Amino acid sequence: PPGDPKPLLYEAGATAPNSARLLTTGDETDGAWSLVELTEMPGTKTTWHRHPHTDQAYYVREGVFTVKVEDKIYQLHAGGYIFIPRGTPHGTGNVGSVPVNVLLIDGPAGFERYFQARADLLKTIGAHDPKFQERMRELRKQYDTEELGVWDPNRKANVIP
Repeated sequence: PPGDPKPLLYEAGATAPNSARLLTTGDETDGAWSLVELTEMPGTKTTWHRHPHTDQAYYVREGVFTVKVEDKIYQLHAGGYIFIPRGTPHGTGNVGSVPVNVLLIDGPAGFERYFQARADLLKTIGAHDPKFQERMRELRKQYDTEELGVWDPNRKANVIP
């Protein structure tokens, strides 16, 4: 039913926390894939990273989702979709002024547990605690995320309607 599963608050945003709903987990697909609904507040931005063993696909439901894949930046509006093959450097973010809602499909499954781990971490260590970023780096490694640095989501973008 709507509202289930309950959202996991995984990042303390400036205006409200970012949230993830684990709609379909690897436990339900024999590890083949997972489906996560993400709501990200303005100012949210990932690190520049790649997933060595995980393909990702995003479908934008609301807002404008900024995605950099290799050397191109895209502004994906509601109805927009992007597929990111495993091993491909990328970053995502919300540089707009309203929340973004996206569906994230990962294959194989496993990365969805990263959002639960982040939510659990946020409950135990405040986001401004110096240990928080250290623990986040550990979580990224644990959940198939290789950090490559930072990226600028405000660079001129390629618009995909």
